[in-house]
Amino acid sequence: MTASAHLLLQTDPGRAEDVAAHVGALAVVIEAMVTSGPYDVIATLGPDVDVPHALAQVKRAPGLTRLCVCRPA
Repeated sequence: MTASAHLLLQTDPGRAEDVAAHVGALAVVIEAMVTSGPYDVIATLGPDVDVPHALAQVKRAPGLTRLCVCRPA
């Protein structure tokens, strides 16, 4: 089993809740949380997820401006 990847998301001002709701509703996402600091939303992908396919879904979130992927070493 492959470990989960984490997504660090930046959004347009005032859109963090919208992005978290969109991303959190995806079947490939275990959890999406609104944060403070340089990233507005942090999400966790499920184990053994096809990461490129998952990223294509996440990138459709309205208000998303930047996406950083943290994969286990």
